[in-house]
Amino acid sequence: MSRVFDQTQTGANQESIIAPPSPVYNSMAAFTLAAWVFIPLSGGSTNGAVIIKDPDNQQAPELICVSLVGSPTELVLEGQADDNNFAFSISNELVPLNEWVHLACTFDVNSADKFVHLYINGVECTYNPEFHFSGALPIQDDSDEGYYFGGAGTSEQIPFEGSIAEVAIWNAQLSSSDIANLAASTGGAAGIRSANLVGYWHLCGLASPEPDSSGNGNSGVLSSNPPLPGVASPGYSGCSGGNTYDPTKPFIGSVRVLGSAPAGEANDFIGTMRVIGSPPAGEENPYLGSVTVGTPSSGDPNPALGQVVIVSSVPTGADDEYLGQIEES
Repeated sequence: MSRVFDQTQTGANQESIIAPPSPVYNSMAAFTLAAWVFIPLSGGSTNGAVIIKDPDNQQAPELICVSLVGSPTELVLEGQADDNNFAFSISNELVPLNEWVHLACTFDVNSADKFVHLYINGVECTYNPEFHFSGALPIQDDSDEGYYFGGAGTSEQIPFEGSIAEVAIWNAQLSSSDIANLAASTGGAAGIRSANLVGYWHLCGLASPEPDSSGNGNSGVLSSNPPLPGVASPGYSGCSGGNTYDPTKPFIGSVRVLGSAPAGEANDFIGTMRVIGSPPAGEENPYLGSVTVGTPSSGDPNPALGQVVIVSSVPTGADDEYLGQIEES
């Protein structure tokens, strides 16, 4: 599951999730930020904040998607560690659109290179530009702000457009192999350097606030105009209640006795039984091969009454115990 953010909601309506300030991830000299994202083809307008701290508009640490000048649908990745000391990197590689993508950035002020390292789908990017930390320690104090997911937190950044899931923060710079393992994991982030995992939000879309699965109790507070629940990412499928109705495939695997035709369909389908698996791509008439079992009486005001439905997916809000049940309506 995930949360879906609408970039067009601005001002008081801006959609975001905010994890509060906490000693476990304030002013970290080393860190890793990671998340799964799905950006639609129309997504991206200048910037899109995935994970960002906003201490007095300093915007660090951060992991954001940035559009190329003059091309709002070509997005690169930017990571920043310390705004005061100008430690940030921008990828040469584009962030893929209209598919789930794993993004990460890592940093350690005590490392040899003092660079922010960026990863797309577990592979380290090349950079243009890349600025290393050049100031004096300690790293900037960001203890007065929490982490924003999807929301900008400041007028200097633009909110995210699309879905975000599996937000994770470590107080250490994960290695390249750690990031590769994280991007390949379908069981979440808990098994990756768990001793350093200081914040972890599945963003299942089932609770408000969104719980922190790291055990540190820093639940993510939803904005007054909250991001909507979305579909599961490739990185985790363990959200309870995940049998969510998908309007693009509502009848897959189900058997239905219909009492009324779908809007715009010919009346030939009234009262038919349909067994639908996964219609071929581009199938114009998924009702082909249906078996006629009768037609309703003329003038019946509600021909669907008494229909039998064997449900294979639970409508939004329904309890799991209805799975596979026979319903009469």
